[in-house]
Amino acid sequence: MKKDFTAVLKNYFSVQENVFSLSDFSAYLKSKGFKFTSDEVLAILNTSNHVFPLVNDKFVTRSGVFTNKWFSIKPSKEEIRKDRLVLGHRCMPFINPDVPPYNIMIITPTPAYRPFPRFDTFSMNFALDVFAFYGEGYVIPYIINDRANKDFSLQSVQDSLPNQTSLTCWTLSQVAGRKMNYGERLLCRVVDWPSNTIEVQLIEKELPQNKEELQITVDDLQRERWYNYFEKGFLESFEKNGPSGSIEEQLALLFLENIDVLCVKNCGSSEEFLRHTKQIGFANYGVESRIWRTNEVVPFVGNWNNEISDELMLAEISSNFTPQIIDAYLHQNLFCKNHLKPTKTIEEIAACIFPPSLIMNKVERTAILLNLQKRNDILNKKYLDTFENNIAPLRERTLNLFTQVNRLMCSIGGAKLDMKKFPQSELVILTQLYGHIINIIDELENIFLRLKFPVNDVMLSLNGMEETFIEIKSVLERSKAKLFKESFKIV
Repeated sequence: MKKDFTAVLKNYFSVQENVFSLSDFSAYLKSKGFKFTSDEVLAILNTSNHVFPLVNDKFVTRSGVFTNKWFSIKPSKEEIRKDRLVLGHRCMPFINPDVPPYNIMIITPTPAYRPFPRFDTFSMNFALDVFAFYGEGYVIPYIINDRANKDFSLQSVQDSLPNQTSLTCWTLSQVAGRKMNYGERLLCRVVDWPSNTIEVQLIEKELPQNKEELQITVDDLQRERWYNYFEKGFLESFEKNGPSGSIEEQLALLFLENIDVLCVKNCGSSEEFLRHTKQIGFANYGVESRIWRTNEVVPFVGNWNNEISDELMLAEISSNFTPQIIDAYLHQNLFCKNHLKPTKTIEEIAACIFPPSLIMNKVERTAILLNLQKRNDILNKKYLDTFENNIAPLRERTLNLFTQVNRLMCSIGGAKLDMKKFPQSELVILTQLYGHIINIIDELENIFLRLKFPVNDVMLSLNGMEETFIEIKSVLERSKAKLFKESFKIV
């Protein structure tokens, strides 16, 4: 059922290009045999990375927004010299964000041609630049996990990066129709969202005979205006949307809100923009990175979420919580039982997931315990630990960290204190750790991934997450205690 539902959602979000309503989507789900309340349907749409909410319960998919919208790529000197094109982050945010660059298909319009990808070696500096928009903590995994890379693992590059790396690429002269010169660019658009297909064509530009001669064209002037629109749009987006969930999401919202002036044929590119501006650049955001105003700390609370600042932590918890967390605790407990290791009671498991700082009445807690027991009985009947030996040690460590992070999150969120007064960087890191841990748990509970699950790589990541949590825990606890004390007034 879960797999079918996922496929149904994927299909709708891939092919639905027109604006649709909440009732339209409800009717579609009903036609496929899935019945949900209006609130449940709204939750599905609001939590999907493939949908943008509009107004009056209207929505539009990424497919609808970005199909046939123009963007451009200016190949680097290394690519020109090698006659190779690496996509990296350059199709962001126009292509499906779940699709790695090596799975994108390129076609040319005139003549119609499909150049096939190949593998080649590039400098690591170039690779870091061309994947930079995936953000801190994700750049290296994207590079190392490229299907061209069979010689490296995340564990092997823990201490130092190699000078070169293999990447999926395309023959540039085949894509452009001729050998390209540095300074020329490619005009692109997504022509088939479900198949991740982009159309690429060379923008012809007459180059000066004397390479030292400065030649400004009408296209250059229009592109300069494009950079001004890009900068103005980003500065406005910072106030309206904040740091969002990723750099990709920042770009998606920027283009969505400025589509008419940014998706034009004489467009620049996001990566070039950062070389054109002094006001905006990459900024640390907890253990990740964002695009933000230069020399400014990215705050956790701002104009975009100020109205709910005292409930922000609990909102973060509720939005990230998944049923896989319950199953992970119960599966780990069943594994320990089968292997004669210490186990937890249902009450102890409930306390890990719903710590005492989450204020609930007796009826609510009783209901939780009954549901946990019922779910445990269901899992116990069909439990098989065939593939559990591979992941159980990792899952145990992950759940132990989740218990600690979750307890601190709930403690801060339930304290009803002003989030703006907490150390912003540590607060950001805490919520990011929470989200990363939940993602690991979700993947661990995916039975289709277990045989090929990258246990060693995730263990390595978990080492860093555990160390980071230790560093921020005391800072946040001291801040909470101080703010709690200050909240009492002598009358």
